[in-house]
Amino acid sequence: MKVIILLFFFIILMFAQNPIDPIPKRNGVLTEKERLGKTLFFDPNLSKDKKISCASCHKKKYGGSNGKQKGIGVFGRVTKYNVPSIYNLRYQYVYGWKRKSYSLKKKIEEIMKDPNIMDTDFKGVIFYLENSQFFKKKFLKIYKKIDKEAVLDALKSYILTLTTPDSKFDLFLKHKVKLTNRELKGFELFKKFGCIACHNGKTVGGHLYFRYGYFLKSKSSLEVKCPSLRNVEKSGPYFHHGKIKSLKEAVIWMAKVQLGRDISEEEAEYIVDFLKCLTGKIDDKMD
Repeated sequence: MKVIILLFFFIILMFAQNPIDPIPKRNGVLTEKERLGKTLFFDPNLSKDKKISCASCHKKKYGGSNGKQKGIGVFGRVTKYNVPSIYNLRYQYVYGWKRKSYSLKKKIEEIMKDPNIMDTDFKGVIFYLENSQFFKKKFLKIYKKIDKEAVLDALKSYILTLTTPDSKFDLFLKHKVKLTNRELKGFELFKKFGCIACHNGKTVGGHLYFRYGYFLKSKSSLEVKCPSLRNVEKSGPYFHHGKIKSLKEAVIWMAKVQLGRDISEEEAEYIVDFLKCLTGKIDDKMD
């Protein structure tokens, strides 16, 4: 039944005029709440060892990821999974590699409490904020209180501003630029091979969970999130395990284990050329 549903979904997308939508441009001016969230995002005092901030693992240079196989959390602890990009969460509705959450605030709290990431003690964080004249003034003005919910809401508000519009492919969809023959060929192969069935919409993925390695001989029961492909040329290494460094290798591997296809290196190179068109203008608010 699951295969039939996926096949039906794929056929619809194959004939859809625009299976991928452009990322909308937003007003670049942050509200007071978003500015407060940004300050918290870069503050290592939210972590147990006072050394790890949200920004420690989510960097502009690496497309909102960290450029490493895993993240390094408090006290040098290694995270369980590869650090996913934090960009364009505004256009996704489910979060987390494995433990899916439909609430971004709950996912932020889960990540902050994770002993391998920030190991946050919220009582200690509230004490720190209440004893800071800057934070006390901001929180009381915006929320009329200082508590865990206000902290999570401020962080969520800032994170939702982190979008990456104006990729070459977005401009192509708006008829402002032309793609090269190689890029167009890559897009056609992306659709032909079935990648588009999972990687579609504004974020080109980031909405569904599937069993990883469906066509592997030793089948895994692990279900992980199908990630967004926005800015994917910058956010390697790839997959939840972070073991594959090259985007070309990632394309070949995914075609094999998830689609049951052995594609050529040349075909993979065409698809990589297309994927590079998904790199948007990295939001300068994340410095």
